[in-house]
Amino acid sequence: MESAGFFGNTAPFAAAISLLGTGRLTLSDSRFEDNSATSSRAGAVDADEYETSITGSTFSENSAGSGGGALAFGAGSSVLILGSAF
Repeated sequence: MESAGFFGNTAPFAAAISLLGTGRLTLSDSRFEDNSATSSRAGAVDADEYETSITGSTFSENSAGSGGGALAFGAGSSVLILGSAF
């Protein structure tokens, strides 16, 4: 996913992107602002057991009931984040 924007979303879990199971997620030059997960996990991205690459993206004012305010990953995940701001 390139040059995407997620602003002001609210959901019980991962208000912007929620991925269950396994797979691959690539985010570049994207913005996640003011997203809120009211119950738990991550306000912006929750990727269960994904291979995730995030480059040049911005995460600001995201919140969650528990877990990560911006990001949450399952135990089997691999994550690479480069040139991004939180």
